[in-house]
Amino acid sequence: MKLDEKQIKETGLFDLGQNVKTTSLNENFNDDVWLNMILADKQPLDTQIVNVTFANKSRSNWHYHSSAQILIAVAGEGLYCEENKKPQILQKEMVINIPPKQNIDMELLMTAILRN
Repeated sequence: MKLDEKQIKETGLFDLGQNVKTTSLNENFNDDVWLNMILADKQPLDTQIVNVTFANKSRSNWHYHSSAQILIAVAGEGLYCEENKKPQILQKEMVINIPPKQNIDMELLMTAILRN
């Protein structure tokens, strides 16, 4: 069963934001993924908070971020993998610290969502 956009909206903490299919970020994902920029502040911390929602069976391509990331799963279950390491199951309430320039891949496993 694939969740529709209405069902996904009802499970989240934040608005879905924009579907990446309509942006230049589309090449980073294989299916429906929504991004909502919660905070983009260059000063004083030079950090971002982005709510990312993966539809069922969606995944990211291998990628990295130039700065560190904190990944927080707020719903659903998925796979998180760092390059040259075994994938790990990511479940609700798990937190993963991702170092800068760490190559990662994520995939949603079940009919649910992940947020980061």
